[in-house]
Amino acid sequence: IKLIPSNKSKVEVVWAKAPEPQSVLEDKLTFSVSIKGRDVHSAWVEFSTDTKTWKKDGSSLSGAPYTFTVKRDRLPEGQVFLRAAAADIWENKGTTSPVPIVVAAPPPPPPPQKK
Repeated sequence: IKLIPSNKSKVEVVWAKAPEPQSVLEDKLTFSVSIKGRDVHSAWVEFSTDTKTWKKDGSSLSGAPYTFTVKRDRLPEGQVFLRAAAADIWENKGTTSPVPIVVAAPPPPPPPQKK
């Protein structure tokens, strides 16, 4: 159990280099965010297919620069919403606005080699 006193701290997360809306993710996508707040201890990427349920993708960053790489093989195929999130030591959380992208289908496997 982590006891957290009442506080008014805020974590602000804004796009520094956002992915283009509806861009197609073929292999990987790199973007960055700017985070404002006191005692920020981690930042991460989240994805959703419905903007209601968010899942964390990859590992967290604990310091600037906050640049993330998202890989196609870790996301579901089709339309996906991405956002960056961060939290401070008091568990106050901030997120960017979601950006819709399209995750391409994986390439077909190579044909079998004849011997």
